[in-house]
Amino acid sequence: MPDGRETDEGRSTVERYVPSARPESQAPHAWIDAGRSLLDLYGLRFALVAGPRGEAWRGSAARCRMPLDVHVVGRDVVPRDIDWCALYGVDADGAVPVRPDGHVAWRMPSRPPDADRRLAAAFAVAIGRGPG
Repeated sequence: MPDGRETDEGRSTVERYVPSARPESQAPHAWIDAGRSLLDLYGLRFALVAGPRGEAWRGSAARCRMPLDVHVVGRDVVPRDIDWCALYGVDADGAVPVRPDGHVAWRMPSRPPDADRRLAAAFAVAIGRGPG
């Protein structure tokens, strides 16, 4: 689902990989602890990765009634040697839902007042039910 932002993020080509959490792109890699990567969080279910001030996304995730795993950066996962917010293109209270295949489903740069509704709409699109 588009995140509504025009961006100057580069696009990957056959010759060059440019990490980006733009919706529909492969979620960027970052090491999080001994031998594990952010990519290890994605696989069986949807994952919602929220910035360091994104604890409120846990409640939104619970209310949208999707089977998903929620990871708050700095609390549940700690990327090593990388600024997760810069890598994923969000503020500290933003969030990125990632599909089980490791592709970004949606990106919310910061938490809006209607976060529950917007997250539910993003998941509806991601599973093929359409918006809202």
